[in-house]
Amino acid sequence: MKNYLLCLLVVSSLFTACKSDDEETHDHDPDASVDYSATIMSPDTENKQLDEEIHIHAVWESKTKQTVHHVKVRIYNKADNTTVVYEKPEEAHVHEKEGKYELHDDVKLSEENGFSSNSDWVIEAKAWGHEKGENEVVKIMEFHID
Repeated sequence: MKNYLLCLLVVSSLFTACKSDDEETHDHDPDASVDYSATIMSPDTENKQLDEEIHIHAVWESKTKQTVHHVKVRIYNKADNTTVVYEKPEEAHVHEKEGKYELHDDVKLSEENGFSSNSDWVIEAKAWGHEKGENEVVKIMEFHID
């Protein structure tokens, strides 16, 4: 009986010591300085052509090597910022503990994707901390489609 109780104690302690893979860990320290930066590496500001394919490359970094919690890239019409034609990643919570996150994607500037000729567009790269708006940084760049 003593061995049975000892065995039960060991097994139960293992269950409480281990946590599920579904449980997400956060290293959020609200007092830590994250000092985020956002950089749009591509596309550039040169004029584009309708049906041209562009490469999107955005980089977010914490200069203090803290976790990059949330990121988003959006492309919207400059004349009407409610016309968003691109928004990635689908899940903004990337939780990159290494302090740097990069997004690469290719997008065709076509009417099917919501773009139009003779129009101005804004690409926006945004990062924020654990809570919405916390340590938020936004980088924007504009381009024209002939």
